[in-house]
Amino acid sequence: MIINSLEVGGAEISLESLCLALKNSFDIEIISLSGNGEISKRLQDKNLRVHELKFDKSSLSLKEFFKLYKLTKSINPDIVHTWMYHSNFFGGVISKLLGVKKIIWSVHAFNINPGMLKRRTILLIKILGYLSHIIPNQIICCSKESQKVHEKLFFSKKKMVFIPNGVDTEIFKYSAKFRNQIRSELKLDEAVKLVGCIGRFDVQKNQLEFLKIAKKVFSLNNNYHFVIVGRGNDVKNIKLNRAIKDLNLTNQISLMGERSDVIKILSAIDIFALPSKGEAFPVSLCEAMSCEVPCAATDVGDVDLILGNIIETIDLKRFEMLHDLIIKLGSMNINQRQEIGKALRSRIKENFSISSISNAHREIYET
Repeated sequence: MIINSLEVGGAEISLESLCLALKNSFDIEIISLSGNGEISKRLQDKNLRVHELKFDKSSLSLKEFFKLYKLTKSINPDIVHTWMYHSNFFGGVISKLLGVKKIIWSVHAFNINPGMLKRRTILLIKILGYLSHIIPNQIICCSKESQKVHEKLFFSKKKMVFIPNGVDTEIFKYSAKFRNQIRSELKLDEAVKLVGCIGRFDVQKNQLEFLKIAKKVFSLNNNYHFVIVGRGNDVKNIKLNRAIKDLNLTNQISLMGERSDVIKILSAIDIFALPSKGEAFPVSLCEAMSCEVPCAATDVGDVDLILGNIIETIDLKRFEMLHDLIIKLGSMNINQRQEIGKALRSRIKENFSISSISNAHREIYET
């Protein structure tokens, strides 16, 4: 496995879940192009071998390129599975040069419009479109919408296959104990409706616009509190803190930063919010559903497919309506929310459990 980094993110968590599900069937080694991270530590704690390089996305380091070449050659893999654009390029080119018989790319992006990604990344995607006909044997798309987008970018249609992200439903499940721990940490009364937004701070995750939604919700009903969780969502984030102050939400929003106990957060919240402008197949949404949390989400990527009509989604063109959905879910009694939560968990168990997703990968690896 070759991936850009092993910080906490959707693709990184998907790699982690897949490696843990398959580690007894395959001899797996993971290469992180850009050093360590929380996922790297977790993988090593589970006795998986992780190699950490020092690639810099802003410049092409020939030194690191040759390190990757030598490392891949020394591992001598039967299969190289690369994740995300930069890894698809560097890992794909090197694996092709080394004569690796099976090369698999993974694609995890959906919204590649200007402003969503850096210009260099958009250029790289266009280059990968042409290389897709030469380098990989298979291209795994984690979402159907992402597959459509990349087919239009000249990616090889015959090589593309849809395999969604998976969730370990035995790990991600509701816990009353965890709920009490987090709500005690936040000093929240059980009657307060807690809304959680989880994801790294990024223009595509749309946290700044979500603050306006939080302001409107609180202006209509002051019995709400909001937590924003993920890398960069902390006291050091000047933009986020300034926006919270300007909207007079200092006492209504808790910035929790990157946490290793997301399962506990999901048990504590009453509503999960996904305000994203760009998602392919959001793992955080699947994890929330697996923990039986009603979800208020924008209609991006495969969100509609994931929710399966259990809950409506909000069109990005009518983003401001997200507050109505949060209020609607919050006004339900506990039995109604629990009924929705159980339906959401069943949806994940039946369609997106890591056991079925890992079997789909296994089939590609073995055939």
